[in-house]
Amino acid sequence: LRHTTAESVTLAIDSAAPAPMNPTQCYLSGVAGNCDMLFHDSGFAFDVPTVTACAASTPVTISAVRKDDLTEQCVHTFSNRVETINFWSDYSDPASGSRAVTLNGTAIANTAPGSGIPLSFDANGQSSFTLSYPDAGLMQLNAIFSGSGEEAGLLMSGTDSFVAVPAKFYLYSGDANADCASGDAGCSVFRRAGAPFNLSIRAACADNSVTPNFIHSGFTLEHALVAPAGGVPGTLALAAFDFSATDNGEVTLADQALSEVGVFTFTAASTNPYFGETLPSGTSANIGRFIPADFAIDHTHQAQCNGFTYAGLGPTGRPGEPFSVGGTVTARNVYGDTTLNYAGDFAKLLPANITASARDGAAAASGTLSFAVDSLGFSNGVGVLQENDASYRFAAIGGPQSLHLAINAEDSDTVSGTEEDAAKTVEYRFGRLELHNAHGPQTSNLKLPLVAEYHEGS
Repeated sequence: LRHTTAESVTLAIDSAAPAPMNPTQCYLSGVAGNCDMLFHDSGFAFDVPTVTACAASTPVTISAVRKDDLTEQCVHTFSNRVETINFWSDYSDPASGSRAVTLNGTAIANTAPGSGIPLSFDANGQSSFTLSYPDAGLMQLNAIFSGSGEEAGLLMSGTDSFVAVPAKFYLYSGDANADCASGDAGCSVFRRAGAPFNLSIRAACADNSVTPNFIHSGFTLEHALVAPAGGVPGTLALAAFDFSATDNGEVTLADQALSEVGVFTFTAASTNPYFGETLPSGTSANIGRFIPADFAIDHTHQAQCNGFTYAGLGPTGRPGEPFSVGGTVTARNVYGDTTLNYAGDFAKLLPANITASARDGAAAASGTLSFAVDSLGFSNGVGVLQENDASYRFAAIGGPQSLHLAINAEDSDTVSGTEEDAAKTVEYRFGRLELHNAHGPQTSNLKLPLVAEYHEGS
């Protein structure tokens, strides 16, 4: 006989008496009388705190209790006894899962009647247990005891909801050369600035194992510059994301990109409460090295003598007039923006990495170029180059013609760039000095006409 509320009830018991009985009267052994029976609320009281995924909870006190007759306060029962209590867990949110709650080291069932766990109750009818859950979400823990023998028919139960939160958020890139433990310019090349890469964010236990039931929205992603010191952080392509049910606890941003050069860390955080709980943030290890996508070159090639330069001729002929080449080399990302962090140790372009080629403008033939950059210094992603003693020997003599000069740059990371612009050509002339004859008395100095000439093309 079971009754669910704490109140007195009157039972009409049919004892098969030979005489008809009043159906509203209680009989005991065929004698009319008072058969009131008193039922008490009873069960288990416990409060499971918020737990961290995969970690053991603090000890949870469980009390076997009933309501006091007079005060209707819960009083303890089960004093000084060892009893096996059946426990099982339910998935509340999300409503299903694949991992079991462990109680006192034993994985319990996720359906009734549950798994039997022996508990030792003290004089106050209290015991304790610890639990862990290797996942995240809103869970429910259920307890039930069915009496036997003298307690046959006794049924005590209890239930409590609890939240399991990830221990951490593990951020990493599974792409090759993503790790940059030293956090400096000596790391391997990871990506060109602005190019896509994979960035994964995993809701995890302390050992980085995934908690597949984690679902939550409202995450932000930030990044911080590790090196070079004093540089700028640049801009992330994706700065927000959510964990959906199909992510199974790990989000991979396949189109993440970073606009700058250097080594960086990435941090994921959410201010949106998770079942009322505050989530931890997570920061990656060093990721990089990011390098420029290319170089933009802008050179200056100036005439050396009143708008023109005297030309040399042939591979072994006269070298012609030395000329200077200056200009800038700008490191850029894939968007064409200057990568300001390409400087210092992160600037891998050296003077020896700058080369040039030239061709005769008229004949489209190539002569002989002497070119070696004297200096190249980078600041805020822009390098200033200077070559003060270049020279060119044309393949053939002719009238005034142009010299097409191309500047090429490629650093040790294979970042490259080329500039050849016909609009920047300079007129070259094949020149000579002609000394003319003069006549006069041998007693006077003669003034000899000296004429500077250049080949007009005929």
